Amino acid sequence: MALPTAYTDDTLAAYMRDAVLQSTARVLGLLELSQLEEAVNSAVLACGESDIAACTNIPALRAWAAVAAWEAAQAVAAGDYAYSADGASWQRGQVFDHIEKMLEKARAAAVLISGGPIGSGGGATGSLGTVAIPNQGVW
Repeated sequence: MALPTAYTDDTLAAYMRDAVLQSTARVLGLLELSQLEEAVNSAVLACGESDIAACTNIPALRAWAAVAAWEAAQAVAAGDYAYSADGASWQRGQVFDHIEKMLEKARAAAVLISGGPIGSGGGATGSLGTVAIPNQGVW
């Protein structure tokens, strides 16, 4: 399959959900594209743009989209916990641990692919910002 030459907000959100997060999105209930709207915005901003149509460096956009997707997943999973009762146990913390590892890898890849930290010129540094997820805390 050929690499896309452009993305819309919805197609980038679909990439984030279906290709980046995959089963983690289902586990966390990140099923609607609208749940990744702010993560899409963060990826666009990380590329140094304010409109997705202006993002012409597709590999960098995809790399920062992976970072933003894992950050969104981290925000949702932050409320998960380990629980045990009546001989049964739930270890949802392992999902959070997985997300942390994937986020670390995604950040390293994004810096390599885009030629530097956040921003198309590689000059900006810092976090991708706040990611708001409905019914969850803001991270």
